Amino acid sequence: MMNAISVTREDILGSWRLIRTYETIDGRESSRLPLGAGAYGIIHYLPDNRMYVMMANGGRARMSSGRYTSGMEETADSAKSFTAYAGLYTVKEDVIAHHLDICLYENDTGTDYIRIPVLVGNRLTLKMPPHPTEKGVVQWCLEWEKMEPGELLP
Repeated sequence: MMNAISVTREDILGSWRLIRTYETIDGRESSRLPLGAGAYGIIHYLPDNRMYVMMANGGRARMSSGRYTSGMEETADSAKSFTAYAGLYTVKEDVIAHHLDICLYENDTGTDYIRIPVLVGNRLTLKMPPHPTEKGVVQWCLEWEKMEPGELLP
């Protein structure tokens, strides 16, 4: 099991591609993939302490027409399978805080997303704070890989 280690702002600067998402229950990895198989995304940590992220669930369905002409249900399903937000970030020892200036989910604008980082080589795992459920203590984890300058998402 990976434990959080102190990371610095310099450790995370740059662009990272989402490799996989997974869930742990009581510290053990489960078979559940929170964003589905094939989820993809990108997160950028900029030198001016701004960040932004975009993530798409795996297996997203295409809408029958454009975003303004598809039905409400299709549009809602598309929005629910995508995450985007941006704002300032701070790094303090074993926590990265994303301070949301803007978010696809308006209720989250103005809030903080707390992430527990684990950095191993060119892989950065961002763990969400654990929360108790009837299944046990659940934690969602997003594993990112550092991108080279000019590299495109697959």
